[in-house]
Amino acid sequence: MKTLHITPGHSAAGSLREALRLAGRDDDVLPFEDDLTCGPIDSDAAARAARWRPFYEGVAEEHFLKFWRHIDKTKDRLVVWFGRHCAQELAFRLAWAFHMNNRTYDIIDVTDLRLPGRQRDGVAPATYSPRPVSLIRAENLATVLANAQPILPE
Repeated sequence: MKTLHITPGHSAAGSLREALRLAGRDDDVLPFEDDLTCGPIDSDAAARAARWRPFYEGVAEEHFLKFWRHIDKTKDRLVVWFGRHCAQELAFRLAWAFHMNNRTYDIIDVTDLRLPGRQRDGVAPATYSPRPVSLIRAENLATVLANAQPILPE
């Protein structure tokens, strides 16, 4: 079974694609393109499109529907990436859970990860806790690919 990784935005998707390449995997990555921290949270695609139209030319209802249609049709194993300390990623995770309440999927929550880093002097090793997925280097994302935890339908 193929794996489809769902990320909260394009930046996280780019880093994850590189992580998958480094790990020698050919999994697919699909970014969630809406920022649910802006404007009213509404599951109606027309309402979300109307919210963004003043800021981005050509935003249409279809733009938001396309993501959920893809998710609803796929038979791939789904792995959702997010961090709870980032409002945009947490809002995405909650919207995902609402939409997927009758379906099994996996999550990788980066909130409590301790990842290798460097002190400011560049010499002493250090660890850090990332906030959003988009700020984690691809090399570090590659190390947590196996950390997916299953979420089962209620």
